[in-house]
Amino acid sequence: MTHISPQSSQLQLTPAFLNSVLRPFLETDHAMVIEVKEEQLAGQFNADLRRLFLTYDQPAGMALQSLIAKLPTTDSRLNERAAVFQPGSRENWFYSSAASRSSVPIPFCYYNAIDNATGQSILLLEDLSHAPTGNQFKGATVEQAELALTSLARLHAGWWNDTSSMAIQELMQLIAQNWEVEQNLVGELYDRAWPHFLRQALVSMPDDVRRFGSALVGNMKVVDALIDQAPKTLVHGDFRVENIHFGNRNNQAICWLIDWEDVFWGSGMVDVSWFLGGCLPIEESHHEMRILQHYYQTLHEEGIKNYSWERCYYDYRCGMVSSFVQGVLSATLDDDANEEEHHLAQVVSQRFIYAAQHLHLAEILSV
Repeated sequence: MTHISPQSSQLQLTPAFLNSVLRPFLETDHAMVIEVKEEQLAGQFNADLRRLFLTYDQPAGMALQSLIAKLPTTDSRLNERAAVFQPGSRENWFYSSAASRSSVPIPFCYYNAIDNATGQSILLLEDLSHAPTGNQFKGATVEQAELALTSLARLHAGWWNDTSSMAIQELMQLIAQNWEVEQNLVGELYDRAWPHFLRQALVSMPDDVRRFGSALVGNMKVVDALIDQAPKTLVHGDFRVENIHFGNRNNQAICWLIDWEDVFWGSGMVDVSWFLGGCLPIEESHHEMRILQHYYQTLHEEGIKNYSWERCYYDYRCGMVSSFVQGVLSATLDDDANEEEHHLAQVVSQRFIYAAQHLHLAEILSV
């Protein structure tokens, strides 16, 4: 359900509003929402996330008991970022134009509104609290990684090289508005972060990784060119364990993918490398190639036949070049970082430095 609302950012989550939204889902019980209690969700998010607990005027066993409301943030720093990266517009596009076609489990969307003037969006989503998300500090288990990459391969296969799709053309037009500004900003952020990242010295860095990371300074166009060689598909854009709910359905393990704010059209290996590089613990890294081959085999089973394993592995290494950049950005600490942020940055740094070394990323840049 998609709405265009010029005043979406002022939307009040009242019983009257929720009744209007949920009426198609309440018809069997004839129940009405009479009270809404809100719980602010703690964490570092690009939006204001709340869990809504619903009370009805009569027993309503089949009615929704809770929802997740995703509202525009009031954080001025995040709003500045949103002006460039358009997270609200991208997620609105996904739920309105791509969700029904994407053959992966996602939370059901009950309401999807966008303010065209600001790009801010409001979503009312299925509450998946019965299926917890992963934790990047702990990392993914091998079983979680295989399950996640199975879903990811199905997502990628379903959109593989489909540039003729009207939905993809809409996404490309949306992203093209700010793409050059976005890429330039990423380059500027990395150029500033790399010297700081080196000074942090959270973990030891081999000489080849230091050369590789230094060679990326002022050189983001090379990164873009590397990942641009790969086949194109729909990319989640922030595929990590915190954006995946792990649970069961009909006694089978399943995972739901959330947070589609960074969705774009490009190399699917950006998703794969971001997940394996940032979420697979180093002590489980001996499973990395088997998990990657599992992803590749799932692509093949989903009908992607003209993509060799050798090309897949090369695209994965190129994707890791891009993910290394994002890893450095996420692990470069502000002066006021707390102990938890420091520990996470140390773990993320260690994983991406290890990935850069064992995948010989310096060789790709000939440094």
